Amino acid sequence: MNKRQAFVYRCTGTNPCAHYNGGCSHLCLYTADQGVVCACPMGLELVSNGKTCIVPEAFLLFTSHHDIKRMSLETNHRIRPIPIKGVKTALAIDFHIADDRIYWTDGDLKAR
Repeated sequence: MNKRQAFVYRCTGTNPCAHYNGGCSHLCLYTADQGVVCACPMGLELVSNGKTCIVPEAFLLFTSHHDIKRMSLETNHRIRPIPIKGVKTALAIDFHIADDRIYWTDGDLKAR
């Protein structure tokens, strides 16, 4: 077996994520030790079946001063940071459901 044949031999195989996205509704990740693992894009939550992502309707927003976080009240109760730049010292937050916007008062910036 020459080097080219050895390379082709090592690179052949199957990827379970290539067939019906591994059964995942959104992101299919394949690892050697765990096999197929489903994941969700930012803002979605993985339900208990481990394959389906949903937009949580019930969640809690809170601040730890330097960032704003969200905890789902529907699925796994994981705490996830919300990727907002420029949060220095968030003192108070609010969520406007019709606009899907988060408002906060920043003590360091003296801005909102």
